[in-house]
Amino acid sequence: MNRPLLRNWPPRRRRWALRLAFGFAVYSLVGFFLVPAIVKAQLIKRLPALTQRQAAVRQVRANPWMLSLTVRGLALTETNGQPFASFEEFYANFQLSSLFRWAWTFDEIRLQDPRAELILDREGRFNGANLFAPTARPATPQPPGPARVPSLLVFHLVVTNGYVGFGDLTRKTPFHTAYTPINVDLEGFNTKPNRPSPYSFEASSDSGRGLSWAGTVTAQPPASSGTLRITEVQLPRHAPYLEDFTRAKLSEGTMDLAGGYRFALGTNGMDLVVSNLAVTVSQLLLKDPDTGEAVLRVPSYELSGGSLDWRARQVRVGSLVLTEPSMLVRRLADGSINLPSLVLRRLTTASPTTNTVASAPWVFTLDEYRLERGAVQLEDVTVPGPFRTLLKPVSMRVEHFTTRPDSHAALMAEFTTEAGETVNLAADYSINPVRAQGTLKLGGIALPKYQAYLQPFFRGEIAAGKSDLSVDFNHLQRTNLDEVRITNGVVRVTDLQIKSPQGGEILFNLSSFAAEGVSASLLERTARVGAVRSAGLSMLARRETDGAIHLLNLLVSTNRSGAPPTNTSAPGPAPPWRLVLDEVALRDFAVRLEDRQTSKLGVLALDQLALTLRGAQFPSNAPVQIDLSARVNTGGTVSARGTVWPYSPAAEAEVEVAGVDLRSFQPWVPTTIKLAINSGAVSTRGRVRLSAPTDPGP
Repeated sequence: MNRPLLRNWPPRRRRWALRLAFGFAVYSLVGFFLVPAIVKAQLIKRLPALTQRQAAVRQVRANPWMLSLTVRGLALTETNGQPFASFEEFYANFQLSSLFRWAWTFDEIRLQDPRAELILDREGRFNGANLFAPTARPATPQPPGPARVPSLLVFHLVVTNGYVGFGDLTRKTPFHTAYTPINVDLEGFNTKPNRPSPYSFEASSDSGRGLSWAGTVTAQPPASSGTLRITEVQLPRHAPYLEDFTRAKLSEGTMDLAGGYRFALGTNGMDLVVSNLAVTVSQLLLKDPDTGEAVLRVPSYELSGGSLDWRARQVRVGSLVLTEPSMLVRRLADGSINLPSLVLRRLTTASPTTNTVASAPWVFTLDEYRLERGAVQLEDVTVPGPFRTLLKPVSMRVEHFTTRPDSHAALMAEFTTEAGETVNLAADYSINPVRAQGTLKLGGIALPKYQAYLQPFFRGEIAAGKSDLSVDFNHLQRTNLDEVRITNGVVRVTDLQIKSPQGGEILFNLSSFAAEGVSASLLERTARVGAVRSAGLSMLARRETDGAIHLLNLLVSTNRSGAPPTNTSAPGPAPPWRLVLDEVALRDFAVRLEDRQTSKLGVLALDQLALTLRGAQFPSNAPVQIDLSARVNTGGTVSARGTVWPYSPAAEAEVEVAGVDLRSFQPWVPTTIKLAINSGAVSTRGRVRLSAPTDPGP
């Protein structure tokens, strides 16, 4: 200060000027030198008691002119010397405008290089749970009502180059990860009611994933809105959290997630709205830990248009697309399927039920689901072979699926096998209530391929044959029953060939078979076939020297021991099914009958056989109209036309035999009768009646 100028001041003014200068000097000395020493000493003294950890502070600086405080090199360590939390620099710039704003006001709060190690121990406690020990002083009762939030205004809050390490020791396989660098930028943070503040948050992890979070945050009431984006999440790193639910080994896979949100917590509860959610999973790979086989591979999984409304209890997905997934489905020796036991180890955990207030159910809606160019390897080791087939390509589409009552969704699925077989399904269905109606078509089913499934009851070898099926179905699930109906069913079999199990002798050849107009009701236990048409059959039937019919030997007995069935307490038998065959038309059949019990091989050959049946019903003794004709031993003919009552049994028919060569019956003439048929033919015509025998009574 200019001394000549002070000499010209009045004494009183000079005294005040000197006092102010002295006070300012003392304030500066205290602020620059004494305050940092006191703050550092107090931090080192009090932090261990407060945090129950060792504390170290490298430097504390204060600027009384700027009302700022800087703390550098603060570190908290566990009693075993392991790091717990630290930062390189903390800077806070307080503002005198707090006096006028009626709020603690900071121009800037900055935190550089903060580090924290969070550990969840095996007992489920965080290592920071004892950070601030409770005081022994009893808590004073608080007045009812919401807690009062101190008024705080921070113009700029910055966190740079943060690090958080996380370890979870509660998992069967301990989980460890780290997030760095973490950067936070928050502007105009204000705890006054309804004052949103813009913010941004960025972080990366040691596995390369990144987190970007930006939007606004409000302190009173707690609320936030913005966007969240997570990229390159390495799914195998988080496999320990799947071990409670699956045995499968998550070997590969990355995930990206992005979406918007709006959150608010008020007196009426929580509001949470998620919008524009998009999730992409790439190169997902699940392996069987026992065999090392890949059981599920998903190159691309994309979810888009996702949304959630917590208060309305609604979840919606706009589109869900799986591209080129491949799957291994195996039926194991104990009859179980590998995927449910491998991938879905535990869906629910038993817990005691409590009486809670019923709330409205959540509503889930899926606008579109697509599975494109999939592949499924099916294996069944319970049958000889084992059975294997490849479904490729597999495609599926679901539209307008929802859990709302009385809604309808469309399902379309189709796939082709390595044998050229095709399956097409188109249905309209609902899950509330459960019901479905649609059409199922199977094309080019290679019958020899499924030979192994016939072996328990059929010994023959299916050498060739294909089948087609088409049916309309309708399913409705009621309270205690399922109502299933099929209509417009068509079953076709072409080029069927069956050989004997020994020697490969051809026993059965069928050019074509068709059952049309098939309908059935599971609830009513009725079935109807409009027409059965078959053509081009050739069959060999033989009686062996021991009297056995070799065609019957193709069937496996279901009770080989001959023991009577065990008497069980099963409920009474269900009523029998009722079957109606409107028409059966067989043509161009050929049957060769051989008899090896005769002294000379007996052969009876029927060809050009045609049979028509009308009005057959089972179980019923309703009359069946029959029309039969055949050529016998390439010469004579036999025909019959009339009515048959199958359960009497009884028949009435016009029968005609014309030019049947008698020489073909020579093998059946008993050897005790010295008769040789050298020539001759039989012809006859008449009406034949066969009646059921009358019961003579006791």
